[in-house]
Amino acid sequence: MRDFARSRGNPEKLESSKKSSLRAKSKVLRGNLESTDSIVFLFLIILCMESLAFASE
Repeated sequence: MRDFARSRGNPEKLESSKKSSLRAKSKVLRGNLESTDSIVFLFLIILCMESLAFASE
């Protein structure tokens, strides 16, 4: 709301602030996806090691 009040006279500023906030949100989402991928990858490695240990017994 504060951005809107500042850029009421200039619609281009409002658009640029919207774009920058969208860019920041997409960066956050990308960071969350990367951390989720690494967690899944670690889980799969642990699962494979457990299955190998179970098969060798």
